[in-house]
Amino acid sequence: FDVASRKATRLGAPDMYRATILSPDARFMLVSATRQPFSYSVPHGRFARDLEVWELDPQAADGISARWPVASLPVRDKIATPPDAVEDMPRDFGWVEDEPHTLSFVEALDGGDPRKEPSAEGFRDQAFWLRGPPFAVDARVAGPASELRWGGLSACRDGSRVLEEWRWKDRRSRTWVLPASAVRGGEPGDAQAAACSDG
Repeated sequence: FDVASRKATRLGAPDMYRATILSPDARFMLVSATRQPFSYSVPHGRFARDLEVWELDPQAADGISARWPVASLPVRDKIATPPDAVEDMPRDFGWVEDEPHTLSFVEALDGGDPRKEPSAEGFRDQAFWLRGPPFAVDARVAGPASELRWGGLSACRDGSRVLEEWRWKDRRSRTWVLPASAVRGGEPGDAQAAACSDG
């Protein structure tokens, strides 16, 4: 929607869209769409879905000049039942807030089951970045990892990041400050991060 001209542009073809997220530089859009077969055992939020990145172009007929498939994720009906369990597939897709158009997502290193042992380094979740275009999961770059479940990564003005992790089992949460030099591929320990809180 162009605020100045008050005109709307239709993007793409009709589909079962679930969510759209605009990149920080407004050039790209992350698009999630529901896919069949539908499940009768889990709610819509866990249905199979495709994720794509669209390059926006108001001059194009459908408003899109290029598109890249990011991931095709199956229905999430086999998540372990204990607290702190997550799906054993990429999750939490979004844009890195202080970069023009870098995607981020998280994967469990313990298969999503907290009853299993963490990785050899003691981590349960790993963040990854996709610096496109093109945007493809197999071109990912490893980011920070967390000993507990990943809670998010926020950017600071000085280039550092605030990493949050949590564990529901004992209501534990931790917050780390990662220096800018360690954001690309470091972990809390290796990055000499300062723990802000540990409750």
